[in-house]
Amino acid sequence: MMMTDRNHPFRDPATPLGIKQAELRKRTLKEIENDPAGFDMTEWEHRKQPNQYRSCNTTRCIGGWAQFLARGAVYEDGDEAAGIPPTYLDAIRLLGLTAAEYGSDKPGLHGDPGALFFLPGDQAVERLRELAG
Repeated sequence: MMMTDRNHPFRDPATPLGIKQAELRKRTLKEIENDPAGFDMTEWEHRKQPNQYRSCNTTRCIGGWAQFLARGAVYEDGDEAAGIPPTYLDAIRLLGLTAAEYGSDKPGLHGDPGALFFLPGDQAVERLRELAG
């Protein structure tokens, strides 16, 4: 498996969204809506204190949930040996996001207020809801 190009992880708008990508958008949204306590846009994956909400003691952002649902784990820094890029790049590809859908052409720019993975939680969920159709 080839690593995603860090400069161009986005789906070309001329390329149709894949079935797996469309389904992952819906599954990610469903997970977040069914378990809001397991959703946090401030962390890719955050281990909570044992006495808090989730039995698995984690919360995830949209990118973290997409990668977890598709791969069974969150690889925040990627896994080069397995060909898995860091979460934010992998999730963009797994969800089949175009730069316009993501809200930026700079996938890792934390200061970009329009980028899906860096929006406040309620805004991010609303954007994902639109993307999941």
